[in-house]
Amino acid sequence: MQTISDTLENENVQFFDLFSKYYEWFYGSIIVDRIIDAWFNALLEAGLKKNQSQCPQETLKLLDVGCGPGCYINSWRKKGFIVYGIDSSPKMIELARKKYENNDHPDTFFVADIRSIKASIVARQKFDVVTSHFNFLNLFPENELKSIFNNISLLAKRGCFWITDYSLPENLPQECLESYEIGNNNKLTRRGFWNKRLNCFEHIWELNGRAINPRERYWFHSHATLRTLLEEAGWKLEKDYQSKVVNGELSLSPFLDKTEHTVIIMKRCE
Repeated sequence: MQTISDTLENENVQFFDLFSKYYEWFYGSIIVDRIIDAWFNALLEAGLKKNQSQCPQETLKLLDVGCGPGCYINSWRKKGFIVYGIDSSPKMIELARKKYENNDHPDTFFVADIRSIKASIVARQKFDVVTSHFNFLNLFPENELKSIFNNISLLAKRGCFWITDYSLPENLPQECLESYEIGNNNKLTRRGFWNKRLNCFEHIWELNGRAINPRERYWFHSHATLRTLLEEAGWKLEKDYQSKVVNGELSLSPFLDKTEHTVIIMKRCE
């Protein structure tokens, strides 16, 4: 039986499930609190009421779509939100549950593919804020984006804010080869190249010389394409920023057409 991933040759769901055991080692150096500080301040600028996210009587529910092992969950909780996470990788969700679910926060994480969210238990809920981190919009080819944007709309209350990010390099990424020692005499190697047939940048990973299949893929969409698809799904662009890391700090500044990394905030139309 074919899955959505097989049909569209998007192997990222399967890839990240297999890569979950190395994910936190590879991305563990990211200073999460500083990212959340910048994103939260951007949400306030876009119109999120600060007292709503800090008043116990009006605590807002936040959903992190593509939460992985839950890297950003605790930082969003510190801002006063009730936080939930979904990811299509069962192994990623298992890691998140081990770290964060307890008697105070039961049933926080759900295995759910945002491309077909209607069948998930999380679809019974509505959220005040949605977040999607780490170049989320680059994980999908264009022909998957419309259903993703519509499905996130299904999870959003009227007036919900959604903040996410994506990359759009000015030039196509160059072929690369990198190796990483990950302890216990293990070495991860990745080779990146442009896949002309699928029109995406592809990473082939190896562990100690043995290929990790399937492959990791990233698609780059124009600003205009993303904005059109978002509007069609009922999202209004409220703010967009160019995002850069300067001296270890995340800086959000006014958006420019040639911005290579963009953070956008949308609002669910009333």
